[in-house]
Amino acid sequence: NMEKYGKKKKPWYLTDFGLNLIVWSIIGILVLIFAPQILVMFLHG
Repeated sequence: NMEKYGKKKKPWYLTDFGLNLIVWSIIGILVLIFAPQILVMFLHG
């Protein structure tokens, strides 16, 4: 039983929580990269 459980258990990054974490990390990075540019355009526009 322990063996089966071990094989069935997904790595954390394949669970819903892990995938959400990865997606939000990517979104966060993109926001940090693009937000300043958008703010500058908005302020100067």
